Amino acid sequence: MNINVADEIRSEWEIGILIENLMSRLRVVENLRQAGFNIKTLNSGEEATTFFKNCKNPIMIFDLENKIVSLANLKELTSENPADMERVMGFYPHVRIDLKEQAILAGIRSCYPRSKFFKNPAEVVDQIISNLLS
Repeated sequence: MNINVADEIRSEWEIGILIENLMSRLRVVENLRQAGFNIKTLNSGEEATTFFKNCKNPIMIFDLENKIVSLANLKELTSENPADMERVMGFYPHVRIDLKEQAILAGIRSCYPRSKFFKNPAEVVDQIISNLLS
């Protein structure tokens, strides 16, 4: 992968983090902040909806195993603009391929095994930005 988006481009993007597990959330938030991204932690479906409506360049990091907002609810929350689902990055335990398949059917284009995503979250987000800009 090894795409590196320039710092000035990173600062233009708002990254919403919807990760229920506190330790995982802190790890991702810290990595992305150090890389220069603007971070917003999301704790409900309402916050996710507001995030997409109010941000100029939103990307959401979504734990496919979270219990806060289901995949079906997320799709409903973004139904005003289905293209928003292209701005969602999902991650899942490598043994739960069913979650990946459900996410793809829901419209999420970027799905990664948890271990791959957690190696370098900033690199994954850079790849998503690069794909959205091309």
